Formats: sequence, C-alpha cells, structure tokens
Amino acid sequence: MQEFVSFTILFLKNNLFVFSMMVFLGSFFLVYFTIPKVVYVAYIKKLTAPIIHRSSHSRSIPSLAGVAFFMSFVIFISLIQLVFHESTGYNIIAAISVLFMIGLKDDLINSSAKVKLYGQLLASCFIIFSPSFHITNLNGFLGLYHVNPLLSVFIAIFFLTFIVNAFNLIDGIDGLAAGVGIVSCSTFMILFYLKEEYFFFLLCILTSGILSAFLRFNLSNGRLKIFMGDCGSLIVGMILGICTLYYLSTPLLAPAKRLFLAENRVLFITAVLFIPIFDTIRVIIIRLLNGLSPFKADRNHLHHILLDFGMSHRRAALSLVSLNVFVIVIFFIVSNKLTNLYVFLFMTGLYSFIALIFFRLKNANVSNVKKHNLNSN
Repeated sequence: MQEFVSFTILFLKNNLFVFSMMVFLGSFFLVYFTIPKVVYVAYIKKLTAPIIHRSSHSRSIPSLAGVAFFMSFVIFISLIQLVFHESTGYNIIAAISVLFMIGLKDDLINSSAKVKLYGQLLASCFIIFSPSFHITNLNGFLGLYHVNPLLSVFIAIFFLTFIVNAFNLIDGIDGLAAGVGIVSCSTFMILFYLKEEYFFFLLCILTSGILSAFLRFNLSNGRLKIFMGDCGSLIVGMILGICTLYYLSTPLLAPAKRLFLAENRVLFITAVLFIPIFDTIRVIIIRLLNGLSPFKADRNHLHHILLDFGMSHRRAALSLVSLNVFVIVIFFIVSNKLTNLYVFLFMTGLYSFIALIFFRLKNANVSNVKKHNLNSN
C-alpha cells in the first residue's frame, strides 16, 4: 500500500498537466455536488440571507456557499501539499479555517466589523509565521529596494487584511466576486507557472475550479441559487492575498521577467486585483469626505452604480470583470515599454480616468432620481 501511495505521489509530481486537471475537475465537481446539499439544509433550517435596504436581490437566498468552498480547499490543499511537500499549506489551512468560522458566524447571526477585523488579523498572523511571505525587497518600485524586517511584517499583515476586505466588499451582485476571482487566479496561475512555483500554481487552479462550479448556482434564478457569503468571500480573499504576498516576496525568474520588469510588480498587483482595490479605496474616500465611518455600509460601490444605471446583475458583473481584464492587458502592454516611473504615472492616469467615469455615472443616477421625484410630485 505504501509503495502504491509513493508511486502515485511521484506520478502526480512528474505529470503536472494530469495533476492540474485532477485538481480543477475534482474541486469543481466537489463544489458542484455539495452546494445543492447546502442549499437544501439552508432552506430546511431557514438559514437564508434577509432582505435589507442595500440588498440587490428580491427574495431570501442562502449565503453559505463558503461551506462547500472550505471543504474543497482543505481536501485539495492537503493533497497538493502531500505531493509537493510545501509546508506553507498548513499555514494556509489554519488561516482559512479562522476566516471560515468568522464568516460563518456573520452569515448566520451577524458579526461586528471589529470581530471580523480581529479574525482577519489572527488569520494573517498564521500566514506571516512563514518567512516565505515576508516582503523584503520592493525591487526599485518608486526607487525603493530593501525593506526593514519588522516593517515587512506590518506590510504583510496590511496587504492580507486589505485584500481580504476588498474582495469581501465586491461580493454584492451575482457573478462579480467569482468572476474577478477567476480572472485574478488565472493571471497569477500563469506567473506562478513561469516562476516554477507549482504549489501556488495548483492553488490558483484549485480556486478557479471552486469558483467556476459556484457560478453555475450563483447565476441561477432557480431554487438552487446561492450566494458566496462571508464564509466564502473571506477565504477566497485570503487565497488571493496569499498569492499576492508570495508573488511579491519571491524573485522573478527569467521567463516571468520577459512579461514585465521586477520593479513593476507592485503595479502588477493593482492591475490583477483592480476591481476590489479600486472599489475599496474609492468607497473609503467617499465615506470619509462625507464625514462617515469607512466601515459604514452604503450603496456607493461600483456594482451599485451600474445597477442604478439600469444594468442587470449579469451585465454589471460582466462589465466590471471585463474592465479588470482590460486593465491587466493595458498593464502588460505598457510595462515593458516604459520605465517604472512612467508606468506608475500612466496607470495612475488610467485609474483616475476610470474613477471620473464612475463619478459621472453616479451623478447621472442621482440627477435621474431627482427628476423622477419631481415628476412624481
């Protein structure tokens, strides 16, 4: 039996394509066949998301897809770790376990923002226990190179907490969080393959398989419709944060260097995770300018603006996912043609232009509402 296990592990390690398909299809079908069971239990036990003033749905829907996500992550991360002997798998499982419990509590009985933040900080600590996730060099980004080790820890915690929250905040309409997650993971997947980081390459494939299966139910209008919920969005956000942190912490190999210069890696992250990062920063600025807490929920997110403009959930989600792809493509086009400073200025200009477009859309929506109210009176 032991010889068979050893042979299987060696076979999977030496046949990356076979192992990749096994991870993708295995995670896809595990989530695909688990979610209907989760939906069934949620309706029987009345564990569905209530309708509130910010809701984008008109009926009570289960928001526990994270249960299926968590099961798939634990099983397949353990398998990948067994094949590639990557000790950070333990750190990742510990981190997503904490976030799963925090998110599940919030989906069932609600948690305060403070409790969720403490949970995210605790989960981040499990990740930074591994030196593989310490950012010690910014590779000349805006003239910055080596980073103080203590400062590196705080940067790592900030990165993880910010990305987890940013991804959680975009989970507001059908298909958006999953679509952005698939795009981001697919991009990281290519880079990790070129860097020969096969554990993280397979982690991205695993996440894509999970989210692809989830889309089948999230975009449905039938009784099997389900939302990601905090127990899902927090752990997917953590996986994206881990991929980001690891990518920034390790050197680029020659194949990856041909795609863009090492000093542009920070800008690369802003392109890959454009929608969650852009939306979160934009909403926080708006709330602060209005004298509100940055943690106070509202309808100022990008998807709310598009819905108020008359778009359907699917069209709004597709528009924002396409915008994320567009930004990534633009980054790759300019990153090898310009120096770091000019790439920074170009991408900042692009982000400002996109912000201006959504500002005008928001104002147009407000004007239409005022006209409608005047006509009604």
